[in-house]
Amino acid sequence: MSGFSLIELMIAMAISLILLLGVTQIYLGTSATNRAQEGLSRVQENARFAIDSLSREIRMAGYNGCPRSKSPELSIMANDADADFIFSGRSVIGVDNAASAGTDFWLNGLPDNLEDEQPAIRVTFSSGSDIATIPDSFGNSAQLQIGSNEVGFRQNDFITITDCETAHIAEITRNPQNDDEDADKINISHGNTGNSPHRWCDEPSEEDCNQNQAFQNYDDGAQAMQFYSYTFYLAENGSGAPSLYRRDDMRSGGEAEVRELVENVEAMRIQYGEDTSGDFQVNRYRTASQLSDNDWQNVLSVRISVLFASDEVLSEARATDFSLLGETIPTDADRRVRQVATTTISLRNRLQ
Repeated sequence: MSGFSLIELMIAMAISLILLLGVTQIYLGTSATNRAQEGLSRVQENARFAIDSLSREIRMAGYNGCPRSKSPELSIMANDADADFIFSGRSVIGVDNAASAGTDFWLNGLPDNLEDEQPAIRVTFSSGSDIATIPDSFGNSAQLQIGSNEVGFRQNDFITITDCETAHIAEITRNPQNDDEDADKINISHGNTGNSPHRWCDEPSEEDCNQNQAFQNYDDGAQAMQFYSYTFYLAENGSGAPSLYRRDDMRSGGEAEVRELVENVEAMRIQYGEDTSGDFQVNRYRTASQLSDNDWQNVLSVRISVLFASDEVLSEARATDFSLLGETIPTDADRRVRQVATTTISLRNRLQ
């Protein structure tokens, strides 16, 4: 009984190699597809998180703890608070090129490693969730009491105090401390220690300006809430990747707190919906450079488009152009997966 001939063995080996090559190609193709899908999923997850973060904070612009119909006059006691950006007319403001904006936009100086020719948007508002109820009435006092400090108020924080008839922005000048009745005290000293009565009023022409005193006589049930000034912008992180950042310029006594939200954000474009007829309807969308100082108070919505990229090279090498709010953004042929996310955000405190 004879074995396989040399020719038969060579044919068998050739067939085996062809089959192995086919299996390898299928595996490599499947693996590349899986990596591309995983990369796209991560890009989509980053996009959802970024858009949710932007929407959640921007829609709060101008909120002071009360519905628009009951929105009270606002008075600033905090010495370090920048009045120009707190009141409703400037509670949302932006620039088309953050890197060239001056100190009139950046309260605490320009952030490091700003991406050139990328916009920034800033909103100021009182928190809708970080709220403490004031159980007892108080008037022109340097201290107020809250039932508990679950919010996490701390020294040098800016807070809004309101009963929807009057509202003040003050700076906490001492960390909350428990008294004998286990109620947290927040110290808000007058004078040069952080706050000054009659410093700035929403309507400074009024003679009394909230009676020229630190506080009105707030009834029990008034609320104290965290006050924020958030700026969103693009900058390089420590790894050199472009990222979306959020900076709070008024969280702790005027010292900016910076948080990186999402990595690999390559471009952002922002337009502002302006009401030009006074009917609380958006008539047109414009960029920041197209709005005058008086136009910002008429902004009712914000439209944002963001370009996200994958962290890894996953696709074919080809340069692709993307459209962000009508502007063409070219990209490199670096085999990264990219996606654009666009949203329109209504400023709920300016809508009827």
